[in-house]
Amino acid sequence: MRYFIAIDIPKELRLEIKRYCQKYNKVKWQPQNNQHITMRFMGEIKTNDKLEDIKESLNKVMYAPFRTYVSGYDFFPTAKSPSVFTLSLEASKEFIGFKSEIDGALRDHGVLADRKTFKPHITLCRFKRGSHKKIVKQMTEHFADFPELDFEIDSFHLYESRLTKGVTTHTKLESYSLY
Repeated sequence: MRYFIAIDIPKELRLEIKRYCQKYNKVKWQPQNNQHITMRFMGEIKTNDKLEDIKESLNKVMYAPFRTYVSGYDFFPTAKSPSVFTLSLEASKEFIGFKSEIDGALRDHGVLADRKTFKPHITLCRFKRGSHKKIVKQMTEHFADFPELDFEIDSFHLYESRLTKGVTTHTKLESYSLY
């Protein structure tokens, strides 16, 4: 199984995303139940003992709840050659500190921190390879006035990810509160 740690997005933001996505049907949007803020993708975890150790370490993460907001949108890796379209979130010192706490909890279990700079985001859709200049321009115009909704982050979750017949299913295994 593949596993990741994520933050669920609040209902108000989820509804706003749905409203914007329904108005633009030229791409295949990420299913709403798969929209989240990935804090750490861990990949395959082969033993149940290792998974239980990770759960125990995550339970010890102590961090105060904090607020963030939608700060715009982005294309990964670039707008010239996009594979993913996302809503960007403010990368505040609190958010970066929280990411560091999670990475620290995983380090002892052989899950190394990402080498890339952490950019908190919500994936909205994925593109097939090829030229997307027209779609990039249209999406940029469509999402230009997406509201800078703010929300509190007060918990995080451990998810299992399964790919079955081309469909990815995420199952929440554990939830952890910030305090």
